[in-house]
Amino acid sequence: FALDKAWSFLPGSVLTNITGHACRMPVGRSIRHVCAALAHLAAAAVCGILLVVSVDPLGDYGSRLAVARGLVLLIGWTSNFIVGISSRMLPV
Repeated sequence: FALDKAWSFLPGSVLTNITGHACRMPVGRSIRHVCAALAHLAAAAVCGILLVVSVDPLGDYGSRLAVARGLVLLIGWTSNFIVGISSRMLPV
């Protein structure tokens, strides 16, 4: 089908256009913010898994890890995700 050939999505944000040439989608500021948000989310997930599996949450190290997880989620993930999505919706 011509439509399948015109807009076939490939891994790695590569689109194949009608002539068959592959062009890479540009990585802008908003995509960088979303990637940073996902990195903060992964760090918070690691902190949460450590709290559940191996650290006493009522101890000194556990309370510090819980605060670090909260800060990474609130400041890192939320702010980067909001900035990344809003800059995609309202381009400057």
